[in-house]
Amino acid sequence: MLAGMGVPNLRGGQGTSTFYSSDHSVRAQESENVVPVRVSGGDTIWTRLVGPRDPKTGADFRCEITLHLDQSGKTVFLASEGRPKMLTVKEGEWSDWLRVKFKHCSLSSAITA
Repeated sequence: MLAGMGVPNLRGGQGTSTFYSSDHSVRAQESENVVPVRVSGGDTIWTRLVGPRDPKTGADFRCEITLHLDQSGKTVFLASEGRPKMLTVKEGEWSDWLRVKFKHCSLSSAITA
């Protein structure tokens, strides 16, 4: 939990909800954010964590994440640029914390092929 009731969240609001969906027709309603999820073959998911807004551009800072599902072991392996780089999440258990830094970067370093 990043912010509780009445506590400002990373985006400066009072608890805007985030909804992750692979259905691209889903649109954000009032006080919510919709983040797209891309699924490949049922065991790999690509999405992102949304951070605060860039005060200069108004664009969202974000951290790309990849989820690898091991359904037989009821485990998800989360890969990101956070710390740790690979985080194991097991069904019915708490995971370790994922620490993410949302850094401002120049336009030239943000564009990748």
